[in-house]
Amino acid sequence: MNLRDLYPEIEGDLTITPSSGADGEGFALSRTDWSEPVLVAVVPDGAGYGIGEAEGHARLLARSPTMLRLLSEALSIFGEEFEGDEEVPGADLVERFAIWRARAKAKLSAPITPVRG
Repeated sequence: MNLRDLYPEIEGDLTITPSSGADGEGFALSRTDWSEPVLVAVVPDGAGYGIGEAEGHARLLARSPTMLRLLSEALSIFGEEFEGDEEVPGADLVERFAIWRARAKAKLSAPITPVRG
């Protein structure tokens, strides 16, 4: 399945909620950009690596829509510089990258706090 099919227009990150089931404790990841929350994935503690590590994996997966958007943005912003025929001044390229980097850093370092049940 294509990642864009899974979450093409999520405004923010996926929502993390604690879950428990046959596989043990873990975290559920849900889309909340639709009218009803839609379960996307469950990160269980079934592998025996501990609930802390399961939460870390859930946080990484929750942030993945943001990472996908930032990567797509970087490819489109800098595509013309690397694929075009015109030469782009280095200072302009550095300035555009610095602006994008600051935005990416802010989005990727924003806290993701699971909803505790």
